[in-house]
Amino acid sequence: MGSTKSVLYGLSVLVNELHIPLEKAIRLSSLNAARFYGFEDHKGSIEINKDADFVVIDSLYNVIATFVEGRKVFDYQANKDFFNIAYLQKHQVNKP
Repeated sequence: MGSTKSVLYGLSVLVNELHIPLEKAIRLSSLNAARFYGFEDHKGSIEINKDADFVVIDSLYNVIATFVEGRKVFDYQANKDFFNIAYLQKHQVNKP
């Protein structure tokens, strides 16, 4: 969709406008990208020995939770802020 639209917006267009099944659209936006960039061996899908990076969305494509390497780093109910401050502090990441 370009740099001005989010991946979730693109996902919603694929599903709602082009009628691509959600499961296929998710592969298009995750596994195919990981293959293109050459790191499908540890990212792009949920499988044994992969990083377990994934996002939980609602029916309107809003982010509910985000997991990185199996750890929840964002929870909409717990942190209304986009960034999980505790995660950033733990990993000594400066908030943009």
